[in-house]
Amino acid sequence: RRNTVTMASLQPPLIIIDNKGSQRTSKSTVGGSPPAATWFDDDNRHFVALSVRRDGADGGSGGSLVSGMSSVDSLVIAGEAEGQNEDGDVEDESEVVQYQAYGLPDKNNGIQYDRKSLVTEIAIAFRLPYQLANVETSVDDDTYATEPTITFTRRIPILAKFSGKIEGVRFLAMQFTNTMVRVATVEDEQGSGSGGRVGTKHWTVDLSFDPNPIASNPSNLPSFRGSTRNLFAKHEGVDVGSTTIIGGGVLWCRRGDSVNLILVTSTSVLVYEMNTVKKQMIKTQVFPLESASSFWYEPKSRTLIIGSYKKRRSASEEDVTSDELPFPNVFMEMKTLFFADETTVDTFP
Repeated sequence: RRNTVTMASLQPPLIIIDNKGSQRTSKSTVGGSPPAATWFDDDNRHFVALSVRRDGADGGSGGSLVSGMSSVDSLVIAGEAEGQNEDGDVEDESEVVQYQAYGLPDKNNGIQYDRKSLVTEIAIAFRLPYQLANVETSVDDDTYATEPTITFTRRIPILAKFSGKIEGVRFLAMQFTNTMVRVATVEDEQGSGSGGRVGTKHWTVDLSFDPNPIASNPSNLPSFRGSTRNLFAKHEGVDVGSTTIIGGGVLWCRRGDSVNLILVTSTSVLVYEMNTVKKQMIKTQVFPLESASSFWYEPKSRTLIIGSYKKRRSASEEDVTSDELPFPNVFMEMKTLFFADETTVDTFP
């Protein structure tokens, strides 16, 4: 089954069924408006929704119901902007964001729902740094004004995916750029909304700086100072400055009693273990690739197939990778990874 990432729509007259069993239209999900953005998670068979930013949102002043997408300034993410404390953490304002997951009704529960109905499976709220939660925009709405009006709209990630629960703990992976993913602990043993609780960590992986995860408080941007970040550093399977995440290449995989975050990139498959006991995110495995361009993932069997374009071998030249050579000089080489329980991974060929 081909792994797909769909920007889904939860517009009316879709019916949302909340945890109490009552029905409401998707138009009334947040403040009388549909979500700012939704994605269909093909692995978990549910919709992931990001709520719009409401006027007077927690941690901010003013706001807009209009969503926006923008790139994230790499210098800000790297922790090289102003506002750092003595420990190197970026001190910044934060804001509460809300995510939900809407699944298809269970056909075996004896309740007859409309075919357009969805059931609320997850509803969480947690803090993010202001720069990741919002996009600042200026609007010239008054010709007599000396300065344009500044509004804040919700920053929309490229992709957002919930993990399954492991010992009462759930994570949310948010991909903000083609190199950067932030992972938040959104549920723990004490319930949902743990993203702002004292002691809760977020982790950021930015392949343009360092493939190793950097921990930070939910309200803070990560600081790569003190990490192995170096444009000339050698990281197995990662070419710093050019390696990117393939579209949709943010996967959750449950292996035994642990959950792994898998990043499928243009040069490797990176596997990170979410250790719920030590509350750590650790890069555990790297599988180098050559010019990967596509992948397919089957979550039940935990099978990942990656395709790389290669030039056909000839007697006069060596095998060269390329995605620009015309057919039939180019073919796609397939590599398969079988993620067994615990740490075993079988590869073919």
